[in-house]
Amino acid sequence: MPRRITIGIIGWLLLFVGVGLYFFGPEQDTWRMVCSGCIRVGALMFALWLAYRHLSRVPVWLYGCTVTVLILIAARPKWAFFLGPLIVVVWLVRPRPNRSGDSREKRAER
Repeated sequence: MPRRITIGIIGWLLLFVGVGLYFFGPEQDTWRMVCSGCIRVGALMFALWLAYRHLSRVPVWLYGCTVTVLILIAARPKWAFFLGPLIVVVWLVRPRPNRSGDSREKRAER
């Protein structure tokens, strides 16, 4: 089964379980916490399901940079004003593949 379909099924199931627990579950704090977690993770999985085509084209190195930046911001929240725009700048100035298919070496040989 393709990943996108699996992500969508998991998201919908978690949303349905969370809503079901909210309306028909016991009134204990533990069940409210489980209900809240199911709804939040289900909503996140649903958003991933919607954005999967775009996220599959994101380079792998950007995921590592984003995780590193989030860890640094969690440790030092004041750094967010510097690190947030920095990751956008790194994304914009990254090396891009040549669209015509010619590499620099081939062009230099001509």
